[in-house]
Amino acid sequence: MKKIWLTLSMLLTPILALADSSMSFTPPSTDYSVIFLENIFGIVDGVLHGSGSQIMGNMFGVFNSAVLALGGIVVMYTLIVGTMNTAHEGQMLGQKWSSIWIPVRATVGLAMLIPKSSGYCLMQIFIMWVVVQGIGAADKIWNSALDYLNRGGAIMLAQMNPNSTTSSSSTANNTALQNIAQGAAIILSGLACMKSVQTLLETNRSSYLTTASAGGGSCSGVLTTAVPNWDYFCNNPVPDFISTVNVVDYLNSTSSGFVSACDSKYSSSPLTDAYKVDMPNFSTSATGTTYTALNGVCGTISWSDFDASSLGVVKSNTLSCSDIDTIRQSRAVAIQQMYSDLTPVALEMVSNNPYITNSKAGSNDLNPAAKYQFGVPLMESGVVCNGANTSCTNWGPSPSLIQPTLLTGYEFQDAMIDYDGIMLPSLNMVNSMKSAHYTNNLREFISGSEEEGWIMAGSYFFDLAYINNNGQTVDSQNSVVDTNSGLNNSTFDLDSMSDNGTLANLLSDDQFKYIKYLMEGYFASDTATVASTTNVTPTATAIQDQNSTSVNGYVTNANLIHLPGQPGLSTPTFSLNMNIQPSGNAMSFPKKQFDCGSLFGACVGRALGNAFYNDMFRGLINILIGWIIDLFSMILQAFLYVPLSLLMEAFSGGVQLLQTTMIHPIIALAYMGASFINTSVEIWITLISFSILFGIFAGGLVIVAVSLILPFLASWLGVLAGVGWIDAYYAPFVPYMIFTFGSIAWFMAVIESMVAGPIVALGVTHPEGGEALGKAEHAVMILTNVFLRPAMMIIGYIASISLSYVTIFVLNSGFLRIMQFLIPDATTYGSAGDDYASAGSVNTASTPYINWAAMYASFFCLVTYTSLYLTVVQKSFTLIHILPDKILRWIGAQGEQYGQETQQWTEDAKGQTKEVGEATGKASMKLGGAAMSAAESVATSGAEEAVGGSTSAAAEAAPEAK
Repeated sequence: MKKIWLTLSMLLTPILALADSSMSFTPPSTDYSVIFLENIFGIVDGVLHGSGSQIMGNMFGVFNSAVLALGGIVVMYTLIVGTMNTAHEGQMLGQKWSSIWIPVRATVGLAMLIPKSSGYCLMQIFIMWVVVQGIGAADKIWNSALDYLNRGGAIMLAQMNPNSTTSSSSTANNTALQNIAQGAAIILSGLACMKSVQTLLETNRSSYLTTASAGGGSCSGVLTTAVPNWDYFCNNPVPDFISTVNVVDYLNSTSSGFVSACDSKYSSSPLTDAYKVDMPNFSTSATGTTYTALNGVCGTISWSDFDASSLGVVKSNTLSCSDIDTIRQSRAVAIQQMYSDLTPVALEMVSNNPYITNSKAGSNDLNPAAKYQFGVPLMESGVVCNGANTSCTNWGPSPSLIQPTLLTGYEFQDAMIDYDGIMLPSLNMVNSMKSAHYTNNLREFISGSEEEGWIMAGSYFFDLAYINNNGQTVDSQNSVVDTNSGLNNSTFDLDSMSDNGTLANLLSDDQFKYIKYLMEGYFASDTATVASTTNVTPTATAIQDQNSTSVNGYVTNANLIHLPGQPGLSTPTFSLNMNIQPSGNAMSFPKKQFDCGSLFGACVGRALGNAFYNDMFRGLINILIGWIIDLFSMILQAFLYVPLSLLMEAFSGGVQLLQTTMIHPIIALAYMGASFINTSVEIWITLISFSILFGIFAGGLVIVAVSLILPFLASWLGVLAGVGWIDAYYAPFVPYMIFTFGSIAWFMAVIESMVAGPIVALGVTHPEGGEALGKAEHAVMILTNVFLRPAMMIIGYIASISLSYVTIFVLNSGFLRIMQFLIPDATTYGSAGDDYASAGSVNTASTPYINWAAMYASFFCLVTYTSLYLTVVQKSFTLIHILPDKILRWIGAQGEQYGQETQQWTEDAKGQTKEVGEATGKASMKLGGAAMSAAESVATSGAEEAVGGSTSAAAEAAPEAK
């Protein structure tokens, strides 16, 4: 028994240690979910505190005693059967039962069933501890997201377009992007240089050691003094050059004390004008003077210190010293990311050079210094780009070369995009400090939300949306550029390599040429340098010959590619098609086939029937019907055009509100819905007013026309208002409803787990099942789900906000192509985008949508688009319950159903909102009908008076005439 308790103590020690650790997930006492649990369960020994009701504890006390009695029966059964098995089989507890685990499980299971003074047993206390730790984990995840936003980050950003570098504009932003591109080019050159030098040194050292084994060479005999520490080079492997450069470590080593002294640096200028890191950057303690003498031989990376002095205005409210430290390091982190992105490119370039890798050249190689070509930028037509051009979007083999391409061409600008992406939060933060409103109001919710905990995350949706949308339009993103990077001060000079005495003794003259071939091309001039030929300016022209397969050629060519921006930003444009050409064929009298009616051997009856009916009567009637239909169609179109134009303008105007760049789709839907409601009511009032006026003053014909048209218009107004009701009053609540319903489902899961706790302990005592847990094995996965559910809800919540943007991008990117089948002339998007410019067009020669079908197509496409918009956005937020329900399937557990059930709650709320909108629409229809009836009555009575007056006058005039 002592061993058993010792084992349990050892198992619980890590948990107890974690409770006092800084990594503990114990939530703050202000967390709302903990308070709500205290409301339900009251005091749970050492886990929950407060003045909540103890009714649950009292009930569980009785329930646990009952289960404990069952546990005693199970243990008695185990003892009796185990004793008989032992006597019968001659082995303790028999061959089927474990003689080690069953006694342990029986003891531990009974111990965990004993109720404490609060009524809860040890198993329930442990389960509640796991639940509370899950709350703490969710709080930390939620706080990490808020901290990122607090430092200027955003949940979703449209892809930035780095192509300003290839523009002829001379704005400050383009100059800044060119400086970043120049720094990236030098980093790539330095990487290729370092890998080349390392590879050549490894080749030389291997050769020296081979010669030394035969008793000769530089690594044998008396060492010369030409190279310091030559013995170190011979006796130690060549170190990795590329890994010696770490910009972040260098910044931390030279700028220590950011956090400890950040108070004094809030209002200070940058710590230094610029930082410089050599390529390579060996330390003496690691490699001795042999390799430190090579520091900087492949150039230097230079950048300016990040000026975070303006952030002091929010230090006391939102930013901590650690936040300031993170922001000040952002430029170094961005440079290091760019360095990492370009490293694989440099390795590919070096491995492509047979001279440097000391490999045998093939007969199909591009030239002795390159196996494959790197590629060239191509126009959409396949022609090599002559310079910066928005149509220069592709990358492929040079038409004059037959070798396949080694690189994709996009690696260089991808590295620049990564740099911009890392810098953007810090740049946004600094720019936002210029607005006192942004500083004092937009971020003030963060501290309150961290105190309230994860369970209130859904209520802060609009705060998250606004902070994400602040300054996130496409134009402002292009203006948020790192204008003070200092990367343009980075240096790389190929000629200076041979001036390094140490390297000159380690490499031969031919090997210096091999590096030059890689940097500038096999056919480059011997006097050319990378610094003078790498071109990242707007006047760059493509390098098409074999020199394109060089670092210089690749940088120049890759920088010319025009990368796409963010697809799907623009919504389709809808317009009314009233080009109706009615045909009377649908209402024409058909041609009749008459019997022969033989007379004197001829079909006289048929001839008379054809002459009088088919040729005369039928023709005249059909002409008359066609004239009436054409006239009525023109009248109908005349009456329909204005209201339908208003309807289409209302619909399309509301849809264009969805195009508000990078505003969250939920907010865009609210704007559109409010616009639909206001416009539908205004149009309805206008139509009723005109109907009454025309009915009174224009007579019965207008009443008839309006009576025919008004129901048609009213139905579309009802659609407009119905969509508006859902989008304006239901859509804004979707994130909050789904998250809140998910939270309620979590409470249900906690209650279920607490009720199941004693049953789980009873399962532990059962002799059957797994060795360690018996019948309680499945409880581990279920309890894991309860622990992870709050954290998964937070992750799903933030991910759903991002996913809702992406689903709209996908919808916008493809909807127009489908719509072109129904509306052949729909070939453009709204003003915000050129997403579809190069996507081609659909063959519309045989479209079935003409005349009235074409008119309806415009409306139905618009309604379909708005419905799809709401659907994909709502489905995006189902991640909030999909992740907690299904994530454990990856390790074999069955999916839960709590979240799926709450999804129906959301649909119920949507149905109720829809019912309110429909009721309002029906009331409006009744009001309009009553107004029309009144107008018709007025018009009818007026006509009767006019007719009656004329009759009386005629009667009076008749006697006088006699």
